[in-house]
Amino acid sequence: MNLGIRRAATVLVTAGLAAAASILPASATTTLPVTGGSGDWGVKLSFRNYIKSPIAHGSTELSGGVTENPDGTYSFPIVSGSYDTATGDTVIQFGGSVAYEGHGGVLRVRIDDLRLEITNGKGELYADMASSSPSDPQMVSYPDVNLADLDLSGGQPTLSGTTLSLGSTPATLTEEGSPAFAGFYSPGAELDPISFTATVGGSNGGGNQPPANGGSSAQQQILADVAAGPLILSVAGDTVQLTQSAPNGDGTYQTATGALNTATVSDLRGTNAGWNLVGQVSDFTGDVGTIGAENLGWTPSAAAVNTGVGTPGTVTAGSPVQPGQGLGIARTLASAAPGSSAGTFTADAQLTLGIPADTVPGDYAAVLTLTLS
Repeated sequence: MNLGIRRAATVLVTAGLAAAASILPASATTTLPVTGGSGDWGVKLSFRNYIKSPIAHGSTELSGGVTENPDGTYSFPIVSGSYDTATGDTVIQFGGSVAYEGHGGVLRVRIDDLRLEITNGKGELYADMASSSPSDPQMVSYPDVNLADLDLSGGQPTLSGTTLSLGSTPATLTEEGSPAFAGFYSPGAELDPISFTATVGGSNGGGNQPPANGGSSAQQQILADVAAGPLILSVAGDTVQLTQSAPNGDGTYQTATGALNTATVSDLRGTNAGWNLVGQVSDFTGDVGTIGAENLGWTPSAAAVNTGVGTPGTVTAGSPVQPGQGLGIARTLASAAPGSSAGTFTADAQLTLGIPADTVPGDYAAVLTLTLS
């Protein structure tokens, strides 16, 4: 018996793809990005001691990655910044916060988003601060206040390879910083010295640092406009020829077998929204009879395709369906769950047609429709 199956595919979801790229003109640059590191600063030793004293009965809270050093000062994580190799201008943005509380909560000083700036050889510390005092228990905010001036007479930041560092540098409280410090100290009061060690140049091991033997470097900014891509289905062929029918293992009925033409699903939408590929077959019809659709079963398989661009998601093959309980209704060939559906995938299936004993010999054909949604 010569049985043929024709396959039709229906794609429910499509979207256009458009991409544009533009390149800005190249320009020479001496500015290196700061990508990480840490800085050490203790705020002020006498204030730390006062908070812990029996007079204040206070506490200190560190958050956002700030930790305490063995000497009682603090280590602040560096989250961003820049360094100009030509001028020495430096910006170091620290993360985290330090919060002090004493006298039953009426004395409070909080320091967030500490930032070190050096411009034209002048160094300053900035921070978002808030404070209250026993004489004025209302919390007052001081956003981006110039907290301290730095004495750089002992040295400027130095660059060695991809490491930018500044040694212990004296700091004094500014006129703007005094009220932000709850008026606890007068302008000009000595604060703890500050130092840092930072990584510059990004992951390329030096960024745009000029070569050691002279020369220069240049940057180009490359922009890409990526629109939503499609969810598409394609198949490797439109006809499956099953084998000549033969008795099954126990001789109770005949079967014909074959392999589904490979179906390929590409999810380029960028949403990781998930998808489902199902198949359903019509009845097999011939010149002298019919074989019900429920008699076609399959054993699906599926795999992710490594295109070399990005990491593909995860695909799951549908469950096997035996002849007699087959593809007369929609059955899953393959699926990908939300969160892991992006990429390109293949889906295959081994087909088995169970042929009832009373089937009249002849040629039969059916249409298997694959639907992607």
